[in-house]
Amino acid sequence: MFCAAYGQETIPRPSDFAKQAEAVRLPKTVQVAEGESVEARPIPEITISFPQVRKSGTVTSRINFEGPTAPKGYQVGTLPIYLELSTTAEYEGRLRVCINYSPSLFPEQGADLRVLRKEKEGWSDESRTLDREKHVICSEMASLGSLLMAIRTVEGLYEDLALTIRQMPSQELQKTLAEPLLKSRDAAQKGEQEAFRTEIEKLRKIMNAQAAETLPSELKEWTEYFVRRLEARVLK
Repeated sequence: MFCAAYGQETIPRPSDFAKQAEAVRLPKTVQVAEGESVEARPIPEITISFPQVRKSGTVTSRINFEGPTAPKGYQVGTLPIYLELSTTAEYEGRLRVCINYSPSLFPEQGADLRVLRKEKEGWSDESRTLDREKHVICSEMASLGSLLMAIRTVEGLYEDLALTIRQMPSQELQKTLAEPLLKSRDAAQKGEQEAFRTEIEKLRKIMNAQAAETLPSELKEWTEYFVRRLEARVLK
């Protein structure tokens, strides 16, 4: 279940952008009560869910359109969207942040939209679920902070898949998977969907043929996870 209010947008429509942008840049603060399963909505487009609040406080949100450069493999819209979220409440557990978004504000209508959190040494992808029909993306994080909304590029997804393959326990398996990986990437770059589909299925068959005792299940799951995201992008 998504916790955000459907039908809202994350930033103002460009029809009267100058006036609206000034308004959304202003910090918005709401109170957070003690208790379990507490929700805070500093603006209609953002809902923050606390598993348990030990001591009441506030939640503050602010939208910016300028900030640190997006990491390699991610692409922002012509107007980057940064969210500054903070809380004074004392809580336990991981926070769930759900954001309504307007597809028109992102490349490819927000295909494979992600929520990135700024860390000391870069960005971390905190995304969990994406509902492209209702335009809601949810993420989970240990604490609030500076967030960036950006799509993961196809090339970035191939980097994720390649990194997963490099973690395979056998170098022979790594080499066997490398061929369909590279051929499917080449097909994706050329827009050759059938060739892409053929090579991806070869990669799947190789993975499915691996015995459970020789290949950790999480590697199979991560491989399939990135393959499905690639299929959603290339075979659209």
